[in-house]
Amino acid sequence: MKRTTETVEIPLGDELADEWTKIENTLYSFDLQNTSTFIIEYAFDSSVSRGSYLKPGKSVKDIQQDIYIRQRDKHHKVYASITRYYGDIQFGAFGATSTSGAIVNQLIFPDSGYTFYYCNQTIGDSISLRSTSIEDAVGGTGINEIHIHYLDYALNEQVKTVTTTGQTPVEVVITDSRFIQCMHVSEDSVNKYAAGDIIAYKTGELAADFSVSIILAGDTRCSSSLRMVPAGYILFVDGAIASSTSSTADTSANIRIFTTEYGDYKFFNDMARIPLAEIGLQNTAFGHQFKKPLEATAGAVVGGIFNTNKAGKTTMSWFGRLKKI
Repeated sequence: MKRTTETVEIPLGDELADEWTKIENTLYSFDLQNTSTFIIEYAFDSSVSRGSYLKPGKSVKDIQQDIYIRQRDKHHKVYASITRYYGDIQFGAFGATSTSGAIVNQLIFPDSGYTFYYCNQTIGDSISLRSTSIEDAVGGTGINEIHIHYLDYALNEQVKTVTTTGQTPVEVVITDSRFIQCMHVSEDSVNKYAAGDIIAYKTGELAADFSVSIILAGDTRCSSSLRMVPAGYILFVDGAIASSTSSTADTSANIRIFTTEYGDYKFFNDMARIPLAEIGLQNTAFGHQFKKPLEATAGAVVGGIFNTNKAGKTTMSWFGRLKKI
């Protein structure tokens, strides 16, 4: 993948006005690196009164939209180093589900005790966060900070940093979520493994019944096979890996990869699952590289679904690329 690096001077501004410098994103993602000894701010909207702080030596990675930066020091020149990456962006999912018995048409989404909620596909939904353990909080033995990668109502990629507060819900961490791509522990979290199940869910509803993303106890990240294609991209799925494992030898699973579109038919609002490929497994694993990539457009969901005859663990992970259009 080709890349170029340039240095951008951030204007000093004055005492009465906040001046933002717009960094345009066209055909690439970029890293924003603060090369000064001073703190700068970044935001995705120049009209906001306060952005997120970028400390010296820290970077913002893989941004695929316009970003605005400004300095907090009004008396010295501040510079930011922009590294632009040209080419396709790697994209994929890791999904795993444990079941206590026979299951039919189950999403490969964390354990069957949780029900996946599909957000409003027009305006998005308000999302809150909680853990099943009091230890997932500052000073606890679990995770105290996570990153949530999501698509907003316009299918733009966003990242939200949230400080966890254990079993006490963190209300309305996102206001316009169209789809949660993944949650994972942040680099600033003191501990790296969840003490309980950390659940992102529709605000005002039961977490277990309206969950959109989950980090299971003992894990560092979510384990959902579902991803949505962001605005401005086509997804090419190059291959997948699936497995069915159990202590019972004759436990078997039929695992399918699906999308919410087929040709000109788009099931973006109701998430109808159109199977693209299936494999049957019995206490084994199988990986396959597609001779011709499977394609999906912006707003489509790609994921895994399965049937199993007995208790066991089923996984399906897929990998591919996002191509800018």
